[in-house]
Amino acid sequence: MAFLDDLLGAIETYPDTKVQLVIQSVVIPGAVINVGDIFTFRVAVTNTGLLNMVGVGLWITGSSYVSLLSGSMLAELQIIGSETRDVPSGHTVLFGPFRAIGKAETPGGAAANLVAARLYQWDANLDYLLRNRSVSGTVKSTYAERVVPV
Repeated sequence: MAFLDDLLGAIETYPDTKVQLVIQSVVIPGAVINVGDIFTFRVAVTNTGLLNMVGVGLWITGSSYVSLLSGSMLAELQIIGSETRDVPSGHTVLFGPFRAIGKAETPGGAAANLVAARLYQWDANLDYLLRNRSVSGTVKSTYAERVVPV
């Protein structure tokens, strides 16, 4: 069962080795975020591996300087799995937009981490690996006989 053990190990480490999350498309109302300002952002999930990721959900957390907004409600520090999407092998999918509101000044007015994103849930299928792989291979069998004139 070494193959299945190796497969399980590869799946367990897949998020760390084959998935990238990037917070992007940040829109702030001015040159800086003031206390009370609402800003938006998206999270790009890139699947660089060979598994199709299905039902991907994110865990978005806010620092002590912001509160996250979920719909019209204040979510405070985290939003978990508010939307799920599929992220096929070799693709990037955008999640969000998510919203946050500045609630406390960062130390000395310096930049600080405001929000963070990580995978919360996901399932996988092997369709990318197992489908459309029927390409011509090497010759495996031949028939030999002589041909003579009639």
